[in-house]
Amino acid sequence: MSVKKEKIVPIREREISVHAEFYDAANEVVEDCRNRDVKIRDYSLAHKEFKKDWHGVESYAEALELMRDGYQSSVENFRGELNVTPRDGTRFAFSNNIQGFAPVVPLALQNVPNSMLDMRMKPIKTKVLDVYYDITANCDKNPSQFIKAGKAVLGSIIELEKQGYRFNLYAVQTYYGTPETGD
Repeated sequence: MSVKKEKIVPIREREISVHAEFYDAANEVVEDCRNRDVKIRDYSLAHKEFKKDWHGVESYAEALELMRDGYQSSVENFRGELNVTPRDGTRFAFSNNIQGFAPVVPLALQNVPNSMLDMRMKPIKTKVLDVYYDITANCDKNPSQFIKAGKAVLGSIIELEKQGYRFNLYAVQTYYGTPETGD
């Protein structure tokens, strides 16, 4: 279920009406697009003719399926190129110490002062960042540029996650037009 918000924002001598919809998952966007007639200017996307070489899909339904299920060929390429490895180090460290929770019996029998097994836990601070990724671009961008930009963002996020950061990732589409002209 989407959350819709509207707000009037004053910018210089003008007021701009901002309409926003917030979704929790791509499935919700797909369902909304199926249930409402999405129009760009004067034509409906559901009835528009798509060209595979320009749009990347052959129909509106195929575009919605890609949005719901993902673009699998790019995902497989991402896995190989990003070389995702687990975070370095462990959270728990064990060592011999004067104090601890269990004795090391051979050392205790020899009267070694460091004869207790001690455990230290590394604290992990949770740092949460909000990332807003604008997925709009003008028509001179080709699909490989979108994929390259997506890889760069995803690679940065993975590197920061290894350092202990967590993310709220938002995809944003922005458009501007004046109500008088419809541009």
